[in-house]
Amino acid sequence: MSADAGEIHFVLTAKLARPEAPARGHLSQTVIAESETGRLHYRLRFTVYGSNGFSCLMNQLDQYLRSKAQFTDEELLCIQTSATPLTVRKRQLLLRAGDVCRHKLFVLSGLLRVYRVSKDGTESVMWFAAESQWAIDPESYTTETPSHCYIEALEDTTLLLWTKETMNELFAAIPPFRQLSDRVREESHNRNLQRIYINISHTAEEKYDAFVADNPAVFRRVPLHMVASYLGMTRETLSRIRHKHHQFR
Repeated sequence: MSADAGEIHFVLTAKLARPEAPARGHLSQTVIAESETGRLHYRLRFTVYGSNGFSCLMNQLDQYLRSKAQFTDEELLCIQTSATPLTVRKRQLLLRAGDVCRHKLFVLSGLLRVYRVSKDGTESVMWFAAESQWAIDPESYTTETPSHCYIEALEDTTLLLWTKETMNELFAAIPPFRQLSDRVREESHNRNLQRIYINISHTAEEKYDAFVADNPAVFRRVPLHMVASYLGMTRETLSRIRHKHHQFR
């Protein structure tokens, strides 16, 4: 991203799961967008390189953003074309402990898990991120220090990525996007507080019921041992709870 004479120029190139594979299609165009709302105070020039499926990905992000806040078409174009699409295969890591988290990730399709590993090798799942959800290690991303977390694809997953620098420029140019980011962060904080309350005050069965009620789609896609890790119980305990539930159906 560069700025010249009051103009911001975004150049987007598609990243592939296998770097040696060339991008399919031949979409390559420059779009000029000028704001008439006063919210953007400069011309935006976008050069887009990628596949013919790129517009489909952007439509999904467009729908998500429009459902969360009011954006002009120019602002949506700015957000969309500053993202880098990435496709990863199942079990591929997007972040390793010890690395700095330098991107915000938005899931278009697929499923991620964020987890930590203790000294004895025990994995503790922090949360899952499915379609139209964000994934990040907020501490590492904010402080630019090595992460304690791993982010792994549990399925073949298509994502959009933004660097911190790009995000900050977008926040400065598009106040509703900053407000949306603040709201997403606040909602995440509230969910974490609720999870702490459930963990210290609910029975194992109540924890299970709350997870299934809040994450029905995720529950059907995640291995039992990962669900047990997220709930802070053994797989054997989770199996007993599920068996008991099946008996009373």
